[in-house]
Amino acid sequence: MPRLARVPSAVALRATRIAPADGFDIALPTPGALTVQEELSFLCSAGSRAAARRRHGARLAELFFQMDRFDDAIDALRTADLPRSYDRLMLLGAAHLARKTPDDNAAAHVAFTSACEMAGTPGQLAQALAEVGKVLLRLNKTRDARTILLQAMSADPANADAFRRLALLDLKTGRAQDAFEWSEMLIARDIVHTHLLVMRALALTALDRIDEARAAFGLARFGHEGELPAPDGWSSIATFNCELAAEIRNHPALRYGRTDTAAVASWRVDTPLLRRSVLFPQLLSVLKREIVAHVTSLAAGRDAFSGLRPHRAMLNAWSVLTLDDGYEDWHIHPSGWFSGVYYVEVPAAVRAGTERHGCLAFGAPPDIVGSRQAERLGTHLFRPQPGRFMLFPSHNYHRTYAHGGSECRICVAFDVVPDNDRPTADRHGDGLAL
Repeated sequence: MPRLARVPSAVALRATRIAPADGFDIALPTPGALTVQEELSFLCSAGSRAAARRRHGARLAELFFQMDRFDDAIDALRTADLPRSYDRLMLLGAAHLARKTPDDNAAAHVAFTSACEMAGTPGQLAQALAEVGKVLLRLNKTRDARTILLQAMSADPANADAFRRLALLDLKTGRAQDAFEWSEMLIARDIVHTHLLVMRALALTALDRIDEARAAFGLARFGHEGELPAPDGWSSIATFNCELAAEIRNHPALRYGRTDTAAVASWRVDTPLLRRSVLFPQLLSVLKREIVAHVTSLAAGRDAFSGLRPHRAMLNAWSVLTLDDGYEDWHIHPSGWFSGVYYVEVPAAVRAGTERHGCLAFGAPPDIVGSRQAERLGTHLFRPQPGRFMLFPSHNYHRTYAHGGSECRICVAFDVVPDNDRPTADRHGDGLAL
């Protein structure tokens, strides 16, 4: 049975869930004035590059990091005339880790270890320790990683990254029972987050407790499929989708590829909602109505997922465009409570197909739970159609398959992000990896 060191009561209290009331509402994000690319271009053009990095070093580093320009992010942090701080050390470590070289792994270890020394709260210490654990896992120092991750959990039992890496390490080393007992112990302490929900479900799958695993994923109970009604003023959803597809294709933030996401060979718009956007705000408004209607229709439950239902939430959305070989690998949406996808444009061969090509699939990754257990759990296949959407609990593992055709598949993915102090993880919001 895993053990968790006793922590001060203040830490345990801060980690406790807040039980939601009957009300539920979603806020739409404030549209941005500039894309990340545009802000970065503006700051870099404000005088010489060296001068810009001295004046705007911290912000430039954040923007470079978001654009996967890790060399520039590291250079900006080193060039800027800024005092060392916890946040900058964490960003420096993340940028080094993203470059994935032996020297960068060592540099990341130094940065995260230094961040531990500068941590001002148990939560900051736990997060820095969780990142040290990530480096050690990458170096295959699993025993040292386990020790550090246990320290992170002792500092803050609610740290989602530390729990995820510890539980995933157990699952991948044949200790599924330990991963399950970890999750049960935290639930008993009223500490629940999306990573805990998925690890508990994966542990049950690996233990061959398939019916319990299906109930823990909750797709059959909480999932929802539907047709999106046309926004006000539009004669049909097909007409709206045609114009929306053009807006997405011409979006100034459209980019190919993204580090540390589940997307493979895909185009993305990470921040589609801008002040100049015309159709995207209309889409989000209609999606909001559908999500609120579905969530409020759910019967009250005493399960852990229902207990995480927030009073208020933010709707965070992005768009993915895939051609013949593009797909999404197995992932969850760790920052969300509910998640979903809306299909704007779907190749004809996918719409009329009978195979899995181009489809969305829910299940469990065989490399985590085992091939036989993943097969026993089964796969739920959702065939995309323009104008259709699907809602699902954010802790459900899912993936897509390449469609192999010359046409484009365009979807809008979204998360219902609780508006509270729950711990978050994974900068992109749609990946789960050590």
